[in-house]
Amino acid sequence: MEKVSEYIKVPVIAFKQKGVQNYVGVIKAKDILDIWHVERFIEDQVHFRGYQRHEEEERMREVYRYLEECQLPVIPAILVSIRKGTRFIQTAENIGILEIPRILGAIEVIDGQHRVGGFFIIKRLLEGERIGRKQLVDEKTAKLNELLDFEVPVHFIDSESAVEHMKSLVTPELKENMLKELNKQELDSEDVERVHFFVINKTQKAIRTSLKDTLAYLIHASGIRGIPIIEKEEWKAEIATPLALELHFNSSSPLKGMINISGAKGLHRPVQLASFVMSLKPLAKNDNFKKLSKDDRLAFLKSYWSVIKKLIPAAFDKDTYKEYIILRSLGVRVLNYLASDILDWCIAHGIELPSENDIEKYIGPLKEFDFKRKSSKIAAFGGEKGVREAYKLLLEFLGEHGIQEAKKKLEEISKS
Repeated sequence: MEKVSEYIKVPVIAFKQKGVQNYVGVIKAKDILDIWHVERFIEDQVHFRGYQRHEEEERMREVYRYLEECQLPVIPAILVSIRKGTRFIQTAENIGILEIPRILGAIEVIDGQHRVGGFFIIKRLLEGERIGRKQLVDEKTAKLNELLDFEVPVHFIDSESAVEHMKSLVTPELKENMLKELNKQELDSEDVERVHFFVINKTQKAIRTSLKDTLAYLIHASGIRGIPIIEKEEWKAEIATPLALELHFNSSSPLKGMINISGAKGLHRPVQLASFVMSLKPLAKNDNFKKLSKDDRLAFLKSYWSVIKKLIPAAFDKDTYKEYIILRSLGVRVLNYLASDILDWCIAHGIELPSENDIEKYIGPLKEFDFKRKSSKIAAFGGEKGVREAYKLLLEFLGEHGIQEAKKKLEEISKS
């Protein structure tokens, strides 16, 4: 940590929530701009970093315009994390002074990055005036400086205390899983901050579903439990999401580099992580699949999608994949529904881990099925009902081409 020459002193109310130290106080916007940092989400083959989406310039400018034009502006409290370097000086019961080093990164903004960003726009305007890019009249400069004196309510979470609290709750089994999944032995501040960010934003459209799935997996893998939205669909965080991530990063995967992990635009990755994760639900609920080891689950999916790529290579080519529905939401969902059946059929014949040859015996006829966006009979299907109907059409097609298991499965579905 860099040498600290000055501290921002914030009068606060101190309190604990389930063993985690919290503080509430008020800071001037210009002081926040000296110390704030946003832990942005970064995907990496070795490990994932951060949790925040990147700021949107227009949303920050909307806050700036609101601050400048509204006669009665109100900025709700932002939620931040304090790590090492900040100290609390108690002056009375539950009251004291929080001394925060005036260095960039002293606080991590968990919720409120665009609110702070609105003040950052003001700072940029003033700095632009100082270096001569744009001359502001004195009256305008005075008004902007006045806005930087705006007092912002802040809820501080002492993430270090939260980490210490969680260490006593993470069982040896969960700790071992953390090491396997995340290659880390202990929780850190980022894990704690990620939980709060996820819970606050779980229903917000600002966070794309794919990023939510990734963050849910990282939280689950770190050993933190008790978050209803994750526990409700634990199959996603425990089975489906890590498999989708492996398929994206694994060097021998037919889907390497093709899955959009965060849902960000402009990455030219045809498969949305959220779509692929949801498509794995039948497999994640399949007892035969759950009995496989993690390595064997990945091996099966790699073999399965390698066969599909072999049968319809143009659907995976960067120049032609957009002409097909295979890597779109409907395609991956229908084909992974079918994957669950393929596994069951193979195991029924004594094949515990199907090879590409075993799989191709069942889905080989799909080479002749029309998966093109403009002509396929299932191209216009949508929603869960559309997925189910498309799945039935694939079973019907396979049955017509001599796959008796597919014919029998379709009969079972039709009776239910």
